[in-house]
Order: sequence, then C-alpha cells, then structure tokens
Amino acid sequence: MRRNRYTLFAGALGMGGLGLAVGCSSNATSATSASDRIGQVGSAATTAPAFTPTLGPADVLSPTSTWYKNVSSDAVASNSASMIAAMSFGFGSPQVDFSITVMQVSAGTPTTTVQFNPSYTPDSDSTPVPVPVGGALEGETGYTCTQGGDCHLLIIDPAARQLFELYSVNNTSANGTGTWTAADETVWLMDGVYTPAGRGYGCTSADAAGFSVIAGLIGVREANAGQINHALRFILPNSSIRKGLAYTTPATHGTSATSSTAGVPYGARLRLKASFDASQVTSIGGKAVVAALQKYGMFLADGGNDAFTAEADGFYAAEGLSWNGVLSGTDLESITPSDFDVVDYEESALMSGDDCVRAPEPPTVPRIDAGAPPAPAPDAGSTEPPPDAGAPAHDAGTPAHDAGAPAHDAGSPVVDAGSGLGPNLFPDPGFETSVDGALIWPAGTPPTLTTDAIAGKSSLEAVLPSSDAVLWLEEYVNGKTGAVHASTEIRNDGSSSVTIQVCVGIYDQNWNTEASCTSVVLAPGVVTSVALEHVLGAGTTANAANLYFESENGAATFALDDAYVGFAAE
Repeated sequence: MRRNRYTLFAGALGMGGLGLAVGCSSNATSATSASDRIGQVGSAATTAPAFTPTLGPADVLSPTSTWYKNVSSDAVASNSASMIAAMSFGFGSPQVDFSITVMQVSAGTPTTTVQFNPSYTPDSDSTPVPVPVGGALEGETGYTCTQGGDCHLLIIDPAARQLFELYSVNNTSANGTGTWTAADETVWLMDGVYTPAGRGYGCTSADAAGFSVIAGLIGVREANAGQINHALRFILPNSSIRKGLAYTTPATHGTSATSSTAGVPYGARLRLKASFDASQVTSIGGKAVVAALQKYGMFLADGGNDAFTAEADGFYAAEGLSWNGVLSGTDLESITPSDFDVVDYEESALMSGDDCVRAPEPPTVPRIDAGAPPAPAPDAGSTEPPPDAGAPAHDAGTPAHDAGAPAHDAGSPVVDAGSGLGPNLFPDPGFETSVDGALIWPAGTPPTLTTDAIAGKSSLEAVLPSSDAVLWLEEYVNGKTGAVHASTEIRNDGSSSVTIQVCVGIYDQNWNTEASCTSVVLAPGVVTSVALEHVLGAGTTANAANLYFESENGAATFALDDAYVGFAAE
C-alpha cells in the first residue's frame, strides 16, 4: 500500500545515527552535533556480548554487488553540477555518527518472533530474528528503545547467510526477554545476486532508499586497518534531496518528505574528486574514508543530518579496537559538496514512487570455500552474467584444471614471465602507493603497505590467519585467451619456515574458475622469485585474471613486490 513513514513517525527525533528516520525524514535538527557525541562512541555495549563481530561491511553481500564496484573512472552525470549546487550537508559539513550497533550471531542462536507494523506490507519481511544475548539497539545500551530514535536492530547471521535489518525496534525488557515490536524488517541474502530492482521497485527497507544499512557503514575493523573496500551510504537534509518520491537504481524507494527540485535523488552515487586535497584529513580512518569515496563513491540512502554512519565500537573491546585516535565525528568536515561529482546515471529513467512490488527472491551463488575467493562483480559496462550457481570451485590447495589445459603441479617447472608478454594488469605492481584490489579471503586484516620493502619504496604486507585464508589479487581482462602468466617477489616475514602455494588463474566467460599452482618453501627473511602460467582451454576466454596465495601450514606473514599478471603480447 502507499504510505509515508514521515506521517507515521513524524516528530521522532533521531539520535544522529541514520538521521531522523529511515524513510521518515524530517527537516528537524538533532539537539547534539556529531562532535558533541564523540564521547558516546561505543556506549552501546556495557557487558561482553554472546557473539563476535568478525564480518563487516566489506564482506556482507555478494561480490557481484554494486557496493564493491570501482567507479573511479566512471563518467560524470550531465547534470552533476546542478545537483551538487543544490546540495548541502546537515550541520553545515559532513559529520560522522557512531551510534549504530552491528551484531553477529553464531549458528543455533534462538530466533524470536517480532510484531511488525502492518502498514509496511508488502515491503517488510516477517522472518523470525536470531537475537543475541547482551546486544543493543542503535543508540541504546539494551533492547528497549528509550531515546525515541530510529532504534535499528542490525544482525549478521553468517551460518544462514542472511542480514537482518529492522527499523524502529523495541522490546519491553532491556535484556530482550519481553515483547518485540518493529516497524519493518528487511532480510538480505548475503549470497544473493540482486538485480537493479533489489527487493522490488517502490520497496523500502531499514534504509529509506531500500538499501542494506550494514553494507554502507564505516566499519570498525576496516577503518582501524586503514582500508575500506566498498561504497558508503550517506545522508542529506530533505531540502537537498530530489522531491516527488524520486529515486534511481540501485535505490528502490523515494519519500515525500524531500523538497528539492534540482537535488540529488535517492540512489545517486557520488564520487569524491581525485583532485581533493587528502592532506586535509589526517586520521587513519578519515584517510580510509577519503580513499573509499574516490574509488567506490557513496550512495544517497536517507534524509537527516549526519552525513556518514560508522559502526559502534563497543563490542570490539576484546580485539583492542575502538574509534579513539582513528576517526572522530568531525574528521571529514573539510569535505564540501563541490568536492564531489555525481556518477553518471540515466536521468530519463529516474523512477518515482513508494508503492512496493516485491521482486522474486534473487538467485544465490554460494561462497567458494577456503581456497577460492568470491567471483568478481562484472566490470562497468560488462554484459556478462553473474557467476553461475553451479560453477565448480576448487578447494584450498587443489587447483581447478580445465579439461583441455593441464595445469602446473607443485613440482612443475615454472615459466619465465618476462619475455614476449603484454602489459601488466596490476596498476601498481610495486605496491608503492596502494594495495587496491588485494584482499584476505574469507576474512582477515586487509593487506597493508610496508616501508620494509623488498624492492622500491614499499611492499604489500599480508597476514594469513590460517591455512583457510587466501591473499587474493585480481584485475579484469575483457575476453583474453591463450595463457595467463604471473610472477612476483615474495618474502617470509614470519619467524619460521612456511610453504606458500602460489596460484594464477582466471574467471572464464561463464564466471567459472580455473587455475594452476606451485608451492614455494620460504625460510624466514628470504626473498624468492616465483613465476608460473596457466593455459586456458580451447574456446575459453578470461573475464578476470587473478594471483593468489595460501599457506600450507597454518598462519603466515609475508611481503610481495614486483607482481605481474598478464597475457602474451598482441
């Protein structure tokens, strides 16, 4: 049915977090600014929770999700300048709110039934929610909504591969033993390959624009590590948001509280200009946000005042992680609207409305286990389909061999990658300025730059927490054939010898994987050169090429330099 959250919940003053209503946007202003709330960071947790927050925004959705798409080179919208001119941040400059708690549950966590507001039908799901003991709502110390804010309940269930995101939640008992109520519930499939319609055109979620809230947060762990590998969600006052229930995909919903004739529509993706003077932002978390905004951009998700939303740090005390000295509410205030461009979208296809028509449940692509990181998102403009759900995966230590292309086993001779080869696909093979495109899969501290270089000014430093973890580097190649070649310098930075399996492989035209590997024994401190190739089968073309590393005997710390992945010169 057609409804407007603003009329349902008008006057509910937000606690900063997600502004004043996910969808119930208002022009009212919060009584406290982000800078006033810095002392409240992490206050949501007062006791040790019965869960561990190991996942974060960088790995909660399918790798095909647009949240992980590099848009640093995408075209600018023709009307970008007029939209930017009509834009202003709440509080006069972009502030960061830290009140929203994300909780991760373990398999077998008991589920509870929640009473939902019927006016959110059919937007809302009605799935029983796994609620952990000792958790908290957004801006609260328990499960009772006492402050009159948005009171989101955000839960990651990695066993069920689902995100539970609820808005305007309350329990009659702070410990969660009373009656549960909420305005609505959104269940996201972590492995779901969503179309631009998301959960359905006209459908809202726990975010006004119909997005996942968790996917766009500034995560505690990633910011402390200094690298954010996804787009961010952002908030504007309603006076800066396009009126008329307007939205553009990947948003699926607009609101009637907005009032700008030329402003940014919900779902628009803004990108921080490469010319922005990043030296104005000095904190490690702030610098990570700046880099993410330049590479992945930010989606307009809601109406309110605090531009950015960071995950509360209260449940990270056991890891020694917090926002103190990493990011404050005012660290990004040097950024102005004129520092952004609106990434191109089809203005003529701008949508309008809040009458929800639910889309079919998306197909899922199960995560490839231990040795094989997720399939990549298709490159900008790619017409290739997402990965096939039945695509074979190779386990840790077992390379996938194409029937027509025998791969090199651990003892096979390697190939000199220096003769007759085309350009290096890696933009910064010496890791002099960045480690973009590198990740630890399935979870771990992101790779970093180290000044203790193998060669040049710096190197990539990776810590694999176990034999189940993989260091993964990847680039798109647009239909290459023949053989993919790889080489690198690798140094064991641990205290004992370690065997590293090095693999080069591809995702083919159907997003199936194949790879060839070799094992290298590394003594502590020793630099070893590795080179190998993988021959593609007849009729196989590569959509992406990858170089990845696994430890065969537990945790490992190592550095890389002078990495090459490429094909024969044309």
